[in-house]
Amino acid sequence: MIFLFLLIGTVIGLLLPGYLINTLLGNKGDTGASFILSTVLLFQIIFLIGILGAPINLITVGSVLLCLDSVFYLVCRKKKLPLKLELAKVNIKLTDYFLLLPIALLILLIFLRSAFFKMPMGDKIFRWYLLAQRIFETETFSFYPPLSAGDFNLYFYPESFPPIVSFCYFWLYALAGKANTSLTAILVVIQYGLILLYAVKLSQSLTLSKTANNLTLLLLGSSSLLFYSSLLGQESGLTTLSLMALSYYLARSAQSKQLSDIILAAFSASLGTLCREYGLIFVGFGVIILLWRKTSFKHCLIYLGTCAILALPWYIRTTLLTHNPFYSNPISDLFPVNPVLVGILNAYKNTIGLASYFNLPAFKELLFESSMALGIPFFLGLCAAFIYFRRLGAYALIILMFIALWIYSIWIPGGIYHSLRIVAPAIALASVCAAFLLNKLIEKKAVGVFFNNSYFVVILHSFISCQFLCSIHSLETTRRRYFRRRRNKAASGTYSGFKEIFAKHSPGRCCFN
Repeated sequence: MIFLFLLIGTVIGLLLPGYLINTLLGNKGDTGASFILSTVLLFQIIFLIGILGAPINLITVGSVLLCLDSVFYLVCRKKKLPLKLELAKVNIKLTDYFLLLPIALLILLIFLRSAFFKMPMGDKIFRWYLLAQRIFETETFSFYPPLSAGDFNLYFYPESFPPIVSFCYFWLYALAGKANTSLTAILVVIQYGLILLYAVKLSQSLTLSKTANNLTLLLLGSSSLLFYSSLLGQESGLTTLSLMALSYYLARSAQSKQLSDIILAAFSASLGTLCREYGLIFVGFGVIILLWRKTSFKHCLIYLGTCAILALPWYIRTTLLTHNPFYSNPISDLFPVNPVLVGILNAYKNTIGLASYFNLPAFKELLFESSMALGIPFFLGLCAAFIYFRRLGAYALIILMFIALWIYSIWIPGGIYHSLRIVAPAIALASVCAAFLLNKLIEKKAVGVFFNNSYFVVILHSFISCQFLCSIHSLETTRRRYFRRRRNKAASGTYSGFKEIFAKHSPGRCCFN
């Protein structure tokens, strides 16, 4: 019964409103747009209910959703728009099933890892998960950002970025009637599936080649960092989805010249904008692509106006409460901040910031670990974007901006690999560019007769790139830990072998490794 209620509530909250809006915009059968539109709309509903001082719970949010769905439905009926779920017909051969099997296994694995064999919580337990839990318990988000003693008793981390992830988690908690973190697997799986979907759509719009589509999927699947970033259940999944959807709709609008694609692109950019304090950069990505494609001034204004309507209200609220739209991030001492948090962040920057790598051994380690994590698809895609700069130049600029953003935030505790999750959207975009290059080589028959299909090349690459190399690096770390503990404990007779090494890992994590 709970499962059925959860399924219906997920459709009503995260799919149906967007499906109806997308129908009104004249589009059909776009599941990704349904999710993006619904998610942004859900954020606006919870935000407005909280601003008005009404309790935020299943009844209030559900009632507003049902009312809006009813209005959208009646408008669709009045305009005699068809409300049928049309599935695109895809011609899939037996070889395609074989090639897509690893992708299906990845989706299954990300579900199992996020629902049953969860990764170490890290800061999720006192940020993303805790905020959703507190909203579920108190029926308000007035304590966020925390400013008073009472606020800090509920939520102690002084930050203020738009909590679209926590709002979605709250909705799942409200449907289930309890704050169960395993429910977040629903959002994680949807995000990862739609990232793959939009990557294929973007590849199709650029190349019109089924070969490039398959290459894109395999390149994406070979990135352990993209998998990890989506699995975390923080903002990385939504930011990656935001960039891929934004790039696709703007690529489609360049061909169709339809206003609806510009609106969908604005919603996609707003999805990323409402994820983190640096989210406004996603609006800038859209502007870069629009200018690169020489889009009309009217469409640029509509794009910026839609983004402003969807994203600015949260930043206005934050400014009114804290006098700092990006509280509590220091911006050249222009705005007030929380001195305790800023002191902690400055300590991180002084000890593990960029300056700590200004020596040859540390710099070599930084290059090795970052290149290992980013993997072949990233560097191949970056090269492709510069080789075909006239077509893919906007993507090259976006990828470089993500690298700059990572360098700025390299002091994040958790290690180089964890800090690189911020680059996950660039990995997805670079994979599409890499598939574009490989497809060009295939068309020109520059890869030789044996590799004319090129699937074998990509499958081989998947084994020797991120997934395999990162596993080797993980095993090497475990091997060093094994022999170090063996030396330390051999004399005392307390050593218990490999069992001790893996005792700290859950069975699911061992399976993942």
